[in-house]
Amino acid sequence: MQQATVLCNVSCAPEADPQACRSARFHQRRARGRVPLQDGSVYVGQWVEDEPEGQGRQNFPDGGYFVGEFRGFEAHGDGVCEFPDGMTYKGTWIHDYAEGDGHCFQGKNMYSGQWAEGLHDGDGTLTFANGMKYTGQFLEGLMHGYGKLTYPPFMDGGVGGASYEGQFVDNKLNGHGRFFWRDGRKYEGQWCQSKKHGQGEFRFPDGRRYVGQYYADERSGTGTFEWADGRTYQGKFLRGKQHGSGLLKSLNGQKVVGFWDLGRLRRSEVADDLTWSGVARTTYAV
Repeated sequence: MQQATVLCNVSCAPEADPQACRSARFHQRRARGRVPLQDGSVYVGQWVEDEPEGQGRQNFPDGGYFVGEFRGFEAHGDGVCEFPDGMTYKGTWIHDYAEGDGHCFQGKNMYSGQWAEGLHDGDGTLTFANGMKYTGQFLEGLMHGYGKLTYPPFMDGGVGGASYEGQFVDNKLNGHGRFFWRDGRKYEGQWCQSKKHGQGEFRFPDGRRYVGQYYADERSGTGTFEWADGRTYQGKFLRGKQHGSGLLKSLNGQKVVGFWDLGRLRRSEVADDLTWSGVARTTYAV
């Protein structure tokens, strides 16, 4: 999975000591004039007593600027800030930080939604330059809570055109969720660190189905595998294959209790070992 590291920190807070900025006071401070400040920025706008108050514009020495409402020497209210790296934020500000509802973009990376202390926080939509899109909950700049993530058709890694809807923790698929692949495969169950982990159900487009335990993205533990023609295997799995004791039901209804070694039937209690071993190697692989 790609982490949401863009558009996550929006602040006009000065790096210099705020008190140093406050010391930049001039006789014309009550006027709507162009006033250089000690941190190198320039303010043009409304003043109340000896501080900016109301509508104004502050041009920063790095090439960025803020246009909007001021309270004291801080962005406070509605405003637009453009940063020297090309990122632009438009929305609500409180004490120099994006707070409340706002829209931010940098190239094709875009975020619209709620903010807290300059970070995505609450409900919002984040669109990445590569076409990925997440709509849901955020916490401290990360996808966290319930949401939906969609992948563009051309995405590599086997997820092109896929989508996930469920729980997120720190930008990872974590908790209960549903994943849909473009070719018709479906998984619903538990996730941990963006991998199938815990109890889940996996359906194949040809009718096969697995219900059981996963470990680090592989069938591992106890589960049931069903073929579309009615055959079933119920038992232990390891690294995605039958492993250990299990119960196999054939097409004619015969049941075999056997022992598997990574997909191969080694011993059985009902039928001839060689006959069932050969069948297991060919038509009963999962």
